[in-house]
Amino acid sequence: MGDDDHRLDVVPACGRTGVGTNVSDWVSTAQQRRQPTLFLLDLCRAGRAARLPWLTARAGRDARAWVIAGAGPGEDAFDGRFSRSVAEVLEQVSEDGLGTDPSLRYVSFPAFARRIAERVEAMPGVPQRVHATPLDPAQGVPELRFFPNPRFVDDPQRQARQAIESPLRSFLDELDDVFDAEHFLGRVGSHFAGRRRQLRDLARWMDGADPAGGLRVVTGSPGVGKSALLGALVCSAHPVLADAVPHVRARLEAAGCPSRNAYLGAVHARQRRVPELVDSLARQFGLSRPGEGRSVAALIGEMSTLPVTPVIVVDAVDEALDPNRMIKDFLFPLTEARRLDNTPICRLLIGFRPWPEFLPLRKLAAAEYGLTDLDTVAPDELRADLEEYLQTRLATMPGYHAAGQRPVRERLAASIADRLVDEGMASEHPGSGAFLVAGMFAGYLDHVPPATTVEAAGRLGEMAPRGLPEVLELELGTREDRAELRATLAAVAHAVGEGAPAEVVGFLASGFCATVTEDRIRASLDAVRFYLRTTVERDGTTLYRLLHQSLADHLRRYPMSAGAETGTVPAEAGTNAREVFSRLIGAVRAGRWGRWSSVPPYLLRHAIHHAIEAGRVDELLDDIEFLLNADDTSLAPELYRAQAVNAQLHAEVYAQARMHWAFPGGGPITRLWVFAIEAARNKGASLGRQVAAGIPGNRWVPRWSATLPFDDDTNWATAATSAVREGEAVVLAAGTSGVVWQFDQTTGTPVGTPLRGGHGPVSAVAVVDVSGRTMAATGGADGVVRAWDLGTGELVGGVELPVGWINAIICAEIEGRMAVIVCGDDCIRIWDPAVGDVRRGQAVDHRWSRAIASITVDGRPIAVTVGNDHAVRVWDLTEGTLVFPPVRDHRDRIYAVACTMVDGKPVAVTGGDDDVVRLWDLTTGRATGKPLTGHGSWIAAVVCTEIEGRPTAISGGFDRTVRVWDLLTGQCTDVLAMPGPVWALDVTADRGLVVCTGQDVLVLDTIGKGAA
Repeated sequence: MGDDDHRLDVVPACGRTGVGTNVSDWVSTAQQRRQPTLFLLDLCRAGRAARLPWLTARAGRDARAWVIAGAGPGEDAFDGRFSRSVAEVLEQVSEDGLGTDPSLRYVSFPAFARRIAERVEAMPGVPQRVHATPLDPAQGVPELRFFPNPRFVDDPQRQARQAIESPLRSFLDELDDVFDAEHFLGRVGSHFAGRRRQLRDLARWMDGADPAGGLRVVTGSPGVGKSALLGALVCSAHPVLADAVPHVRARLEAAGCPSRNAYLGAVHARQRRVPELVDSLARQFGLSRPGEGRSVAALIGEMSTLPVTPVIVVDAVDEALDPNRMIKDFLFPLTEARRLDNTPICRLLIGFRPWPEFLPLRKLAAAEYGLTDLDTVAPDELRADLEEYLQTRLATMPGYHAAGQRPVRERLAASIADRLVDEGMASEHPGSGAFLVAGMFAGYLDHVPPATTVEAAGRLGEMAPRGLPEVLELELGTREDRAELRATLAAVAHAVGEGAPAEVVGFLASGFCATVTEDRIRASLDAVRFYLRTTVERDGTTLYRLLHQSLADHLRRYPMSAGAETGTVPAEAGTNAREVFSRLIGAVRAGRWGRWSSVPPYLLRHAIHHAIEAGRVDELLDDIEFLLNADDTSLAPELYRAQAVNAQLHAEVYAQARMHWAFPGGGPITRLWVFAIEAARNKGASLGRQVAAGIPGNRWVPRWSATLPFDDDTNWATAATSAVREGEAVVLAAGTSGVVWQFDQTTGTPVGTPLRGGHGPVSAVAVVDVSGRTMAATGGADGVVRAWDLGTGELVGGVELPVGWINAIICAEIEGRMAVIVCGDDCIRIWDPAVGDVRRGQAVDHRWSRAIASITVDGRPIAVTVGNDHAVRVWDLTEGTLVFPPVRDHRDRIYAVACTMVDGKPVAVTGGDDDVVRLWDLTTGRATGKPLTGHGSWIAAVVCTEIEGRPTAISGGFDRTVRVWDLLTGQCTDVLAMPGPVWALDVTADRGLVVCTGQDVLVLDTIGKGAA
């Protein structure tokens, strides 16, 4: 593989590699072509080609080269595992498209890659991880024409529906209260009827014709039609939905149809949190996107600038992930906000069930005559609305739509309405709304022979079930495979969020009924599609959920009906949330989907919600691999639920790690490393070492990490060194605030007194021993060198040198006396701390010097300086003269230099703005060896040490990485992601690596030695 850690060669039969064998070059060439190219690589170290810097930076944006690699950048590939897995997945693609939704023409790249990874990682033997071209999670998944979807249905309306964002699209679903939205997509809204009075009142209010009050509330028990009512209003007035389903406006009478409104924003709160709703409303209103998110207050402020008062509709508040916070942080602020003329900031229409926590909103709406309670509708009005609704439904059904069947459907609709409005229904079947039951029963009628006479229609209507369970059992009771279908519905009932994919539904269903198998689950889902709603996962697969929350509630309580064969239920099968969670978590740990990195996206997003329902959040948070792969937007809001000590520590560490720049888009190894660093910062040193030690190929563990106590976010750590003061080993870290802090070298505990003095940033710190006293020499923006007694923290003395801003300070022995060499913008001066003055005659004329290092060559002290003029200079410190002429092999400014011995020769190591590390032979003054490449931005710090007896250089810079270089081979042996730009590096007496990164200082050790 050579010195290039991004090179990947295919070894030909002759065994010689070179031009044409580098797969990374193939990938780069493919990027220049018009058509996308997919590389499937079953090679050792294949992950290198999937993690090429330019490919990672694109994160799928405008990418034409796509890679799925059978092993990580440092892993071997074994026994054709990857190739066998690819063959199996391709077979499944040809059969069912990996569950890709029928609205999509092609199977998505992430779905294809995940299924391969799932198989490879589940195989026994030495671990082998699949790596694929990374995708930006904030961007949509691009359409790649590699694998056609065999389930694709060329339906423009279906495709247009999926293009609508989820919080808004949900209103389309609500119009078909009991129909599968997929099957009846062409008739969205065609079955909504009734509720005329409520439609008229709310349509006038939405149009501003009824100026009384800015708040309206629609409430009622499950199934009474509140969401269908709101769906009809939104779909007829919202500019996006009105275009998608224009027949909704055509169905509504003029008085009950609101005007189209460009300033109508609608959001469905089911399984969502406030930020998602705020973002959706901002997009719908066309508000400019701020740099760092948008708060409710910011949304209100921006809405005040709109030319008209907007209308906001929020439905299913009771189904939000946190209804109480939704009320407190979102709904009440919207109701209270006012414009300068004291009018409401918006007209707000809210839908929810009549739960006690919503009582304040109900009272507020009632005070403004804005409460619509569908549970209190008069029986005659409800009966008329139900009869109209049922007649409309029956008129579209094949057995009843003929003209000669009109008397039959009229009698049937009246008979069903009479039965459902019976006074005893509400008390016998609380929670079973008449509209929901009527709709489900009408759906059942569509699957059985129709009544052909008025008398038969009357008898059939009188048999209508009054409750949701009876309707369900009536439908399933006609099916021979009712046990499997019931188990499928019970599994879907436990889905959270937008729904679960078929592979998860099938697995859960097999716990309710042993005869359910993966190859039959899709047939079962198709058979019960009447009860389902679908949407599309980010990776293109179909997600399934039940059509109504009340149906889910019932099936969760009674997963298997009394009529189901009890012998088909395994003894260990669970019926409650705890047992469902046990099955899911047990399957993951048993390797059903490989590792957490290859489980279905549904589990990464909703495992935490299943854990909450099961009361086992701590158990899930104890699983570090889960934390490193979980969907952050779902997990982060639930971290507060941790109770046990370990779970709380893991939650705190994760909360910090997710803010790290490398964490969101990083691979598993990067995330592990970041987690380890944050554990050390949060007093979890043992956890950090444990996590880091488990990273494949990693040699480093964090000893400790600390954040410097700056007053604000504009400061950063700039310099560090280590010392022994009064027998105690310490690390000194300086920053732009002008303060130097001291930390115990072993534990990271702050010790001693902070060194405060001077004006402006401290950019250099060194330690010098003067007459038995350990002192720190500091310098910075004010051009003053100060000496501090580390034992007492007292300022011993200082001198203002004519060097300008001090960039670097080192200590060296010159003619038997310790001297402080000060590097500044204007020149270099040598200061004698014993006498507190500049050594006479010892001034070096080197403007804009940025760094300095020293070493002894042939018994004489030598200094190497670098700076803005791209040059490396070698000085004799005794004489203050150049040893060799300046050399300018660097192409830009040089910021860092260190010295060491390699093969018995003194060398200097430099780095700077050209992003490369160079080595210099100090016996000749010339560059030696090839430049060491890999950094993605300028290098600010270099330090030298030995690791396992080998001379090593360590560099850090503004690409937020630390790179470790073996100076004998020139290879980069380690790349460590840091929390921020790296400003300074140092090595302690026990060979710990000190890193100043952002506002943090941390010390790292190598594994096994406990020291670097």
